[in-house]
Amino acid sequence: MWTLFNDSISATLSRTLLTSITTVLAIVPMAIAGGAAVQSFAWPMLFGIVVGTSSSIFIAAPILYWLSERRTAKGLAQLKPTGEALRAELDALP
Repeated sequence: MWTLFNDSISATLSRTLLTSITTVLAIVPMAIAGGAAVQSFAWPMLFGIVVGTSSSIFIAAPILYWLSERRTAKGLAQLKPTGEALRAELDALP
């Protein structure tokens, strides 16, 4: 399962970082040279970009893994059905 998480993070990491960096480059001048109203908007935005980018990498995957393990421990199937389960449902259709 961790392989799937690593592959997913690797697939989206460059896009996430480029989006975050581009947004930071646009907001930093506003945070430094903007007036009081603009600065009060820009600094929380910068904080949100850093927290959002890091949480999507370091927090979301462990939470998803924990939820998956919890669901398995309860004896429930995963939310995404297996190929065999899909074939069985299709065969059951008239």
